[in-house]
Amino acid sequence: MMKEFAEYSKIADLLVRSMEDALSPEEQDFLDKWRKEDTAHETLYQKIFTESFWTGHPQKKYRGEIASAWMRLYERRQKEEKRLYLRKYLRISAAVVVLIIGCSALWRWHLHSAAEPGNGSVPGNTNVNGVELVLSNGKKVVLRKDGNHKTLDEEGAVIQAGKEMVQYWGEKDVDDLKYNTLRVPRGAEYKLSLADGTRVWLNAESEITYPIAFKGDVRKVTLKGEAFFDVAKDAEHPFIVHTSDFNVRVTGTKFNIRSYSDIPISTTLTEGSVQLERKGTVTLLKPGQQAILSGEKIEVKEVDVNEATAWRNNAFCFKNQTLENMLNEIARWYDLEVFYMTPLLKTLHFTAYFSRSCSIEEVIYKIERTQKVDLELKGKVLTVNYNNHNQ
Repeated sequence: MMKEFAEYSKIADLLVRSMEDALSPEEQDFLDKWRKEDTAHETLYQKIFTESFWTGHPQKKYRGEIASAWMRLYERRQKEEKRLYLRKYLRISAAVVVLIIGCSALWRWHLHSAAEPGNGSVPGNTNVNGVELVLSNGKKVVLRKDGNHKTLDEEGAVIQAGKEMVQYWGEKDVDDLKYNTLRVPRGAEYKLSLADGTRVWLNAESEITYPIAFKGDVRKVTLKGEAFFDVAKDAEHPFIVHTSDFNVRVTGTKFNIRSYSDIPISTTLTEGSVQLERKGTVTLLKPGQQAILSGEKIEVKEVDVNEATAWRNNAFCFKNQTLENMLNEIARWYDLEVFYMTPLLKTLHFTAYFSRSCSIEEVIYKIERTQKVDLELKGKVLTVNYNNHNQ
C-alpha cells in the first residue's frame, strides 16, 4: 500500500511540473510510461490539460484513485464563490487530497496560476534566505535573494551566478589555488558547476568549499551538509570530497553524501564506483549501495537509491525512520526548530512520502493522520507531543 501511495504522489508531482515544462528526460519518460499503462491515465492526463475541465462539470468519474481524488477536488472548487476564502479553502482541499492520495500538488498549481501575487497562502517552502558565496578575498555575495544574474571576476576564473546556480569557468594553469565557499541556508537548495565541469546539487543547510580552478594531481572539495555530485570524468585527476569523518575518492561518477551533525554520515552511489577512505581503511561501493558510519565502523548495505536521494526529485521519503531523523530533515527544509515534550517521542518510527512543495500545514496534517503524535506550530517552533488518544 505504501509503495502504491508513493507512486501516486510521485505522479501528482510530475503532472504539476509537466504543466510548467520542468521535467528532466528521465521524469518525462516515467510520466509517458504511466500514461500508456491504462487508458484511464491518458484520459485523465488529457482532461486536466484542457481549460474545459474547469468550466464544465464532467459527467462521470474516471477509474483509479488519482481520478477520484481529482474529481472530489473539482467538486469542492465549484463551491468556492469568493477569493477571500482562499486561505481557508486551501487547507480544506489539501486535507482531502492528502487523505486520498496526497496529490494536492495539482490543486496548488491551479491556485497559484489563478491567484494574484500576494493573495492566499503559498504552499511549500517560502524561505527567502539568500544563498551566500564567499570569495577568496573574504567578500560575501548573496546570490538568491533578488534572483538577479551576477558576473563575478576572480583571478583564474570567471563566475556567473543566478537564482538557481553558480557556474565557474577556470584556467587550467594557475599559480596558486584560490578557494570559494558556497553556503546554502535552511529552507533552500542550490546548484554549482565547478571549473572542471563537475555538477553539484546542494541541499538545505549545506556548505561546500572548492578551488575556483583545479591544479595538481587531485581535485579536492570539502563538504558540510548534503550534496549530490555528478563528477566530470578525469582518470588522471581523482576527485575527492572531504567530510568531517571520511573522504570519498572518484574519477567520474554520481553519488550522494549526507554529512549533517545530527545524523550518521552516509554516502549513496547511483552510478560508477567510489572508494571511502577513513583512518587508513578503504571501502569500495557499487551502484545501489550505501555506506553509513556507525560508531567507528563503516557499514555497507543495498538501498533504493530513489528513496535515498528523494530530495533531488523534490520529495521527502522516509522508510521506517525515527521521528527525530524525520523531523530534523523537515525542519531543515521549512526552517523550523523542533521541541519534544518528552525525549521518548524521538524514538517513534514512521514511513512517509510527500512532495517538498507541500506546505508545512500539509506535512503536519499527514504526520498527525498516523495518530501517533500531535504537532503544534507557533511561528518557527514545532512542538511534538503524544497523540491524546494514545496517552
